[in-house]
Amino acid sequence: GGRLVASAGAGGDRGGRSGRTGAVGGRAGAYDVGGVAVTLPAWWPDGGRVAGIGTGSGTTAVYVCTVPTAGAAATDPVIVYHSADRAPFYLYWSPDSRALTFLTTEPDGLALRSVPSDAGASSAIVRH
Repeated sequence: GGRLVASAGAGGDRGGRSGRTGAVGGRAGAYDVGGVAVTLPAWWPDGGRVAGIGTGSGTTAVYVCTVPTAGAAATDPVIVYHSADRAPFYLYWSPDSRALTFLTTEPDGLALRSVPSDAGASSAIVRH
């Protein structure tokens, strides 16, 4: 674990999938997230970014990775949310792609959280 691989389809389209290996004939960008197992990928609507949930070292985080274009180097993922006791699940992009939404388990039930996809602010509980 520890790598999120984003694969662009043949011809450079960004309709690929994520996993441990790239698609045959496609480009792959591997994101090293320091030994953290990244799961549950959610693709940005235009395919240019992928978000995933990573768990490791006593905390769970939401990572946003930019899929590199042809010939470009992969950039480091951005952590937009992390918590030791309120792990995110069911990750989804907002319709305008400016935020990620996800569920967390709170002491008194579930909460729907939203966080800007650029990590410009802390997460906010949208509905509890």
